[in-house]
Amino acid sequence: MKHVLSIGVAFFFLVITSSLHAEMTNQVCMATPGWPSDRSDLEADPSLVRGTLNNGMRYVIKENSEPKSRVAMYLLINAGSLNELESQRGVAHFLEHMLFNGSTHFKPGELVKFFQDIGMNFGGDTNAFTSFDQTAYNIILPDGTSENLEKGFLVLSDYARRALLLESEIDRERGVILSEKRSRDSVGYRARVKASEFKYDGTLLATRQPIGLESVIKDADRELLKSFYDTWYRTDNMVVVVVGDVSSEQVKPLLEDAFSPLESPEDAPVCLDFGAVIHAEDKAYYHYDPDLGSTNVSIDSIWNLTRRNDSKAMQREEVIRVANIMMMQRRLNKLQESEGELFSGIGYYSGDMVRKLGYSTLSASVVNGKWQEGLEYLENYLRQVLEYGFQEQEFELVKKELISMLERAVLTADTKPSQKIARSIMRAFVSDRVIMSPQQELDLYSAMLDDLTMTEINAGIRKDWSQGNRLVSVEGSTEIAGNKAEAKILDQYLLAKTKAVTPYKEDIVGEFPYLTIPDVDDSIVKEQHRIESIDAERIIYANNVSLILKPTEFNANTIQLVLDFGSGKLSEPKPGMGMLANDIVNDSGTANLTSTALDELLAGTTVQLNFEVREDSFRLSGSSLTKDSELLFQLLYTLLNDPGFRERSYTIARNQLKEMYDSIANEAEGAKASGVERFFAGGDERVGLPPWEDVEAISLKEIEAWLVPQFAAGGVEVAVVGDFDPERIKELARTYLGGLEKREPISGTSSTLTFPRGQQHVELVNSQIDKSIVVVAWPTDDFWDINRTRRLNVLAGIFRERLRQVVREKLGATYSPVVFSAPSRVYTDYGRLQAEVVVAPGKENEIIKEITTIARELSTKPVPKEELDRVIEPYLTSLRDAVNSNPYWLRSVLANSTRHPEQLEWPASILTDFQGITTGDVESLAKQYLLPDAAATAVIKQAESKNNAQADTGKPAD
Repeated sequence: MKHVLSIGVAFFFLVITSSLHAEMTNQVCMATPGWPSDRSDLEADPSLVRGTLNNGMRYVIKENSEPKSRVAMYLLINAGSLNELESQRGVAHFLEHMLFNGSTHFKPGELVKFFQDIGMNFGGDTNAFTSFDQTAYNIILPDGTSENLEKGFLVLSDYARRALLLESEIDRERGVILSEKRSRDSVGYRARVKASEFKYDGTLLATRQPIGLESVIKDADRELLKSFYDTWYRTDNMVVVVVGDVSSEQVKPLLEDAFSPLESPEDAPVCLDFGAVIHAEDKAYYHYDPDLGSTNVSIDSIWNLTRRNDSKAMQREEVIRVANIMMMQRRLNKLQESEGELFSGIGYYSGDMVRKLGYSTLSASVVNGKWQEGLEYLENYLRQVLEYGFQEQEFELVKKELISMLERAVLTADTKPSQKIARSIMRAFVSDRVIMSPQQELDLYSAMLDDLTMTEINAGIRKDWSQGNRLVSVEGSTEIAGNKAEAKILDQYLLAKTKAVTPYKEDIVGEFPYLTIPDVDDSIVKEQHRIESIDAERIIYANNVSLILKPTEFNANTIQLVLDFGSGKLSEPKPGMGMLANDIVNDSGTANLTSTALDELLAGTTVQLNFEVREDSFRLSGSSLTKDSELLFQLLYTLLNDPGFRERSYTIARNQLKEMYDSIANEAEGAKASGVERFFAGGDERVGLPPWEDVEAISLKEIEAWLVPQFAAGGVEVAVVGDFDPERIKELARTYLGGLEKREPISGTSSTLTFPRGQQHVELVNSQIDKSIVVVAWPTDDFWDINRTRRLNVLAGIFRERLRQVVREKLGATYSPVVFSAPSRVYTDYGRLQAEVVVAPGKENEIIKEITTIARELSTKPVPKEELDRVIEPYLTSLRDAVNSNPYWLRSVLANSTRHPEQLEWPASILTDFQGITTGDVESLAKQYLLPDAAATAVIKQAESKNNAQADTGKPAD
């Protein structure tokens, strides 16, 4: 169930942005001095405090109280992989890594401990990224005290101009970067790179993937890294963004003190030649790889952009483009509904790449290699729009959606998280765009939408496709015989163009709500009581439906709920039915309305709903603005009473799953999801991906036979949180929940699994990708002793930190080692503490040995108090955020609390219990669970690797 298009207001910042920083289209230069609003007839958000230091560094400060106490600060450098010379390919990303490995005020190895000591989680509260046109570093402070602000600014100022770039650290970090390259490598990634080389040929975009070249990474030294650092890490090419629960008066002098002393070289960097695409005629592209698992057909138009400043006129063009995207996608959704045997996915995209290239793309994933039929549909649908245009009623639906999104942004602005605001500010800066407040956006765009004509709308999409070229691509697992595949693709495209097209016809969709509204009164309430400890209320209706609601102020004007019913995957007659059911129900709409028809009837509302098969229940998760609460309850009522199970949705779900199975068949991650997961469950067929042959054999009738009784009579419990009037929600719940037919009593469900103590397992994959995955796990226990569960989380945190220090920081053998505790909520007495590492082939035994050594030391030696504190403090910071959020109360406390009433007691102890965890607690659990003979080991590796011989048993080397 889509019900609301997944496009937010921020989408306006992601569509076409043609204001370039350079004087010419083909230049990659520094950020333009000043602010975008200096060069525009648009006004910037008045709540932003902006300034420029004497050294040219700019800053933006915004006061925001969500989440409470927290402060998000970012350092943005207006440079990325596009700024690299040929000899520097990969240096921008390498440099991002190096700034964590030594600076003037932080010696190598000190920074992570520094973050942990003040309650920050490395990777969560502090991180960085490198893209084509920017590099950014973020710090999310636990609070806005002057002391912590000073510490945060000290770190960012060291990033900016005080990196040490020690040769010893460069040598160690290159192994981490090569491991990151390996972990992210896939046939899909390689296919995207090849397609970029074709589409963006003639520009740096075709040759500047941020991860870079392995040869450059292997040979990079201090001189090479410093040349990029000194060239582009300039104060006049940076902006510091601070958003959080602080006052600008407090932040501004601290920021100025930290960054004003920084100096940059006097000479500005020379602009680089970005190049230009030259697609003067129709071209075909073909890429065949059987491991991709699916076949994608696309038609593209790509063109060079010219420099423009942000303006009302440009924003009007963007509104037109967004409307066209939404209208085209709406048509394509209907096409997929009617042609489920052909398409497993279809979409329309239009925008810009790094503000230098414009593009429009019509793309579809076709089933069974039917690329010719898919290409004909795409060409005909595109030509139909270009010849006849969109219709007024289509635009009216899209207008409702856009106005609704803009209004929602205004109503929820006061509780928008600081990180999201900070990222939108950075996105605007890099795009040379004026950042406006939600109210400014509503005022501007709603007036434009009311004023737009269909002539302007249709002229917009025609302009995008008037660039004089079509790039026609076929990519994937379909082999086109012979050595002239591109010529065959172009011939098929030209053949499709000979087919006549007619004007688009709209279908009449029906009405909603269409079921009779139940007539109930207060007598339906069987039981009602308050839960004072958590400020919640429980109501039990005569039909056995249970409701629990808790008003909150975490998300302004918003309501969120989950409705759990039945027994979920535990009642699954055949493995794999739940995977199919997820997609079938979500795509089917209701029995009376298709998914697209329901979308149209709900246009302009904020209602969203999603179906999910969970381990022990079926779940409908929904949200809306509070003003749409009744519509949300009506949709829940309709789906429970009149669910849809459409043949076309079943076909699409099967096709999509088949593509997923095919794409991961020769991937290490696929082997982990299937064989390795099942191995750690003792071979139980309910766990892990079942064989495709079993899934393929499942019929729609079998799924209906399983689900229909659950929808009709399965025990129902509903949890609601949000910014609402409790009496109004109780009134709606009485009608739409109390008005349901009598349900089965709610009861807990459980089962058992067996952990493979002491066993080893090897999964061989016929992969092109040169990597292995090592997994070592120990059996623990189930979820329901919450004190034990919390302490196992801390033990996993200590284990993870030690593993990071050894395999990443010391050996440079992996990018991001993973350790987690996974106590089961469903399987009695079952849980596991698990370590996972992606490594180069031949390194499996070495890493297994390191993992088991850490486990042995944890189970036999004392844990230093300072080590425990460095893990506990970030946990506490995260927990303080969590208890002030709707997701925590909804999903961790209230949902399924009829089955598990102990959940309602957990909030009272969550902070004090974590604060009270001792080294003795952790040591006791390590001694109990991290036993050498209890560990199970799995290794996933290439079937034909020169390094396989030494690791075939999965056992550590002697």
